Amino acid sequence: MDRPFRRFAPARSGTMALVGNSTVGARHATDQKRNGTMEDLANVYAIERLVLAYATAANRRDFRAMADTFDDNGRLVGMAEMMGLNQEAIVGRADIFSFFSAALEAVEYIFQNAQLGPVMIDGDEATAQVMLTELARWRGQNLSVFLGRYEDRYIRTPSGWRFAERKLVPTTLFQPSGQFLI
Repeated sequence: MDRPFRRFAPARSGTMALVGNSTVGARHATDQKRNGTMEDLANVYAIERLVLAYATAANRRDFRAMADTFDDNGRLVGMAEMMGLNQEAIVGRADIFSFFSAALEAVEYIFQNAQLGPVMIDGDEATAQVMLTELARWRGQNLSVFLGRYEDRYIRTPSGWRFAERKLVPTTLFQPSGQFLI
């Protein structure tokens, strides 16, 4: 069977192998045959859909849908701190929803573009970095541009993959100067 992806590194017990744009961990010797299977690709696809669901919800300013991408005990780290609030992490889906609702209510629009990097899967847990470009306009202010990344930890739940932790790591935030045509 010809596959649309290729393995970049041999899979051995306890090693990681790149599959497409994702890294899948071999759990034990019998998993060598599993590495790169449809199950592995399905897990990576589900995580990619989760990242996309969060970005799409942010773009729509759908704070409930943003919060629903987190596990019940999920953690949002770094965002409140970056916004000048004296809180390192928001813990729990309900508190994350409350934070998004209050902190982002004054945003007129957000255009968030997220690029998922290699995914490291280990059973029912996974990690990845998501490169982030975000354009946003707060009421009464000019457009702002944010560049950074999320350092994500994912967990598989009965409802599918969810964020166990999303840590925002800013690179830069600036307001471009110039005239906007629209």
